[in-house]
Amino acid sequence: MNGTCLFEYKSSPSYGCIGMPGGYSICVFNSGDVVKRDYVLGEERPKKETILATTPELAKNICAIINRHLIELKSIPCELNNGTLDGSHDYFKFGERSINAWTIQRTDPLEIQKHNPQYYDEYKDNIEYENLVLDIYDEIAMEINKHNVGIQMDIF
Repeated sequence: MNGTCLFEYKSSPSYGCIGMPGGYSICVFNSGDVVKRDYVLGEERPKKETILATTPELAKNICAIINRHLIELKSIPCELNNGTLDGSHDYFKFGERSINAWTIQRTDPLEIQKHNPQYYDEYKDNIEYENLVLDIYDEIAMEINKHNVGIQMDIF
């Protein structure tokens, strides 16, 4: 793998036994390398790394997406918390910006405000930030999917 990681999405379980499968990540480097990493719980380094494709045009397009969202990305806290106590740990890297979230989800703020005003009052800023992270992630995931690199990214 050559260069700097431009984008990474990592999903791992929030709990489990050491030695169990610990999730995966997809990373796109500025060289165009698209890398899948597999993890084991309790280990920081990936168990396996596979270069799925090398697509310089994809790297260029991801840079453009990140650059369009730089101001928004600066406004998002590095740690997001929607009150979920289990599920997955979601990690996003957009250029220089890293964001950790627990079971990130797209949420309709008007629906939450209507049906659960107490939750809305407590988490309204987090809802806005999670939706923004997922908007940027989805834009990048669609770009990755368009380039047929050997993996289909989920769209939130």
